[in-house]
Amino acid sequence: MGLWFEIILMQMLLRYAYDRDPRRLHIQYALTEIADGCLHSIMFAKMTERYGVPDYVPRPATHRLGRPFKTVGAGPAMFAGALIVEATSSSVSRCATTPCSRSPAWSTRST
Repeated sequence: MGLWFEIILMQMLLRYAYDRDPRRLHIQYALTEIADGCLHSIMFAKMTERYGVPDYVPRPATHRLGRPFKTVGAGPAMFAGALIVEATSSSVSRCATTPCSRSPAWSTRST
């Protein structure tokens, strides 16, 4: 689901930035998140290939629900989604490169 959600988020951010002034900081943030989403999508695709994870597609009902979400999603909820996906992607990336138990985002131990 990570790749699918990244693609939906990128589409939402692209639609948001399309008619807006790219000199504005929040549009530059949106463009940065789009670039990060592209990198995360490539990372996830390579990681699933490396570990032999079969190709997956969301269930048809989930896929249909994603279409209106990416079309109507806007404003603060869209940027909150960007932050959530960013945090999740970063955690998965750390877990893929170091043992999960040493990664703060995945640690089950309390400090």
